[in-house]
Amino acid sequence: MQKIGIIGTGTMATGIAQNAAQSGYDVVLRGRSQESTTQSVEGIAKAHGASVTLTYDEGYPVLVNPPRVARRVRSIVEQVAGPDHLLWPGEPVLGGEDFAYFLQHVPGAMMRVGVKNTEVGSTYAWHHPRFTIDEDAMAVGIQVLSGAVLKALNSAN
Repeated sequence: MQKIGIIGTGTMATGIAQNAAQSGYDVVLRGRSQESTTQSVEGIAKAHGASVTLTYDEGYPVLVNPPRVARRVRSIVEQVAGPDHLLWPGEPVLGGEDFAYFLQHVPGAMMRVGVKNTEVGSTYAWHHPRFTIDEDAMAVGIQVLSGAVLKALNSAN
């Protein structure tokens, strides 16, 4: 199944929107969507004697963890924190991420370390102005990252 995150043209009920926008996270879908959107919009415009200019802002690239690297990181998380502490998301996340640019050049894997802990007041998400981290969780992240580096170095030799 392929998904588009947002399609929007505005909120005015009695007028024609001057702009429209769509966003999504699937690389293949993004290309197909642009092609079909261009064909549809240009066809509709031509049928009504109008013209249209389309511009596409690609935004951040899609972040895709290479399966081999993701499995390596997953096994290290299971060793460090135990399998009960591993959440393997089934659904993609629609947020953009700078790390995707790195993955276009070198193999790697994005992971999230759970840092919510009500006992120490760490309850806000990372972009919230009141975000604070559970520093004990940082140790788990450091162990996983250093374990991934060691495992990569050992497999390279």
